Amino acid sequence: MMKKFYIALVGLLFVCIGAVGQTTFTYQGIKYGIDSKGDAYVADNPDVSGNITIPGTVHNGDKSYSVMEIGDGAFEWNQNLKSITIYGYVRKIGNNAFFQCKALTTVEMNDYMQEFGSRAFAYCSALTDIKLPGSINTIGDYAFSDCFSLESIKIPLYLNDIKEGTFDGCRSLKTVNTKEAAVLKSIGKYAFNGCSSLFDLTLPKTVISIGDQAFGNCSSLDHFDIPESVESIGQSAFLNCTALTSVVIPSKISVVDENTFSGCTSLTSATFPETMYAIGYNAFFGCSKLSSVDMPKSMDYLQPMAFMNCSSLSSVTIPSGIKEISNNAFRGCTSLTTVTLPESVTRIGQEAFSDCKLTAIEFPKSLTRIGSNAFSFCDWLETVTCTSYTPPVIESLNAFSNAAYDNATLIVPDEAYYDYMQSYGWDMFENTKSAAIEDVFAETTTVADIFNLQGIIIKRNASKEDLHSLPAGIYIVNGKKVVVK
Repeated sequence: MMKKFYIALVGLLFVCIGAVGQTTFTYQGIKYGIDSKGDAYVADNPDVSGNITIPGTVHNGDKSYSVMEIGDGAFEWNQNLKSITIYGYVRKIGNNAFFQCKALTTVEMNDYMQEFGSRAFAYCSALTDIKLPGSINTIGDYAFSDCFSLESIKIPLYLNDIKEGTFDGCRSLKTVNTKEAAVLKSIGKYAFNGCSSLFDLTLPKTVISIGDQAFGNCSSLDHFDIPESVESIGQSAFLNCTALTSVVIPSKISVVDENTFSGCTSLTSATFPETMYAIGYNAFFGCSKLSSVDMPKSMDYLQPMAFMNCSSLSSVTIPSGIKEISNNAFRGCTSLTTVTLPESVTRIGQEAFSDCKLTAIEFPKSLTRIGSNAFSFCDWLETVTCTSYTPPVIESLNAFSNAAYDNATLIVPDEAYYDYMQSYGWDMFENTKSAAIEDVFAETTTVADIFNLQGIIIKRNASKEDLHSLPAGIYIVNGKKVVVK
């Protein structure tokens, strides 16, 4: 009797376990599961095909369930799904739900949807039409990345941020409608990277941050207004936006970060706020149509390669707070003929002005060091003027080109003439003269009396040519000491 009881108990236990363990069921050809709250979700469906519909309510036997979610990976890698219509109260599309559904062309959904998971529609390369309801407040990382056929998108009313890589690689995306995006605050890194057809996008005034490479390689974006509300712009934010013609940096931006506008080959103007203090590494590298730069007085740092290969840049005035012209800062600026250096500059870095068309350069008294190749290939130099009584250190003989050493005139203070003539690098200049000779004849008259150091007159009504013809020595002209070599 006891044995039969145990057998019956074990049988009942198996029945119960079977009932509890039944986590999925099929309704109208779609597999569903039941979550911990007793609601249904769309489960793994790798083999369904054609056009499908997700109803608001599904049935399993005599029980009914509300469908609240498209589960993680529900249709992942499905190559036969063409369209999906979502009814009822579904609030979430999970991570990778439609990942690599390469035949999927259209998605329609209810007005209760709130969340898309990471890579929810990534690599849906045939997807052309998806309307995002205003109820959505979260779209996960790379949710629509590499949707090659998607041409337009409307940003939902309650979306707070466009996360990392959301539309990365959507190369057919042309327009992004943000007119109803009332609370959008941030554009994540790589958010629109590689959207090479994008030309119409206006950010709302609620946006405060633009992430790294957010608009990188958007090669059709010819006009873009950065809202005044923006407080930070990430590295490479507009990298290789080759159609962008102008940019105005908002007043809350203090640093143009590295590579921010690198490769923007159509950029002709950049306007900086007076609050900005630094331009980063490679920030405007290769902006070949940028013809002028008006850096704010607040600037303290100019990083390496900041304006390298800006081949249309013709003149530059360095702000008074800059202490160092960094390595390669203006290298390859082949139209640059004029540079004004402030008294704050103490060092000119390696290749800082290499391959520029400078015809004249005047070094401030503050300059103490010139890096190797700083002015290499600057073969058009006619005058090099030094105002410091202590010759700046030249790190290597190739600081200037051979053409400059042979043809340019080095002008130095008269008291420091012999110091320059005996200093490494400066002694390479074939033509050197004292600045005082020019100064004393820069008056309204072209003649002057010449005295020796004892006050004895050497020549009355002498010209500059008369002064040059005198024996080497120190003379007094117009009350100034003049060195003649």
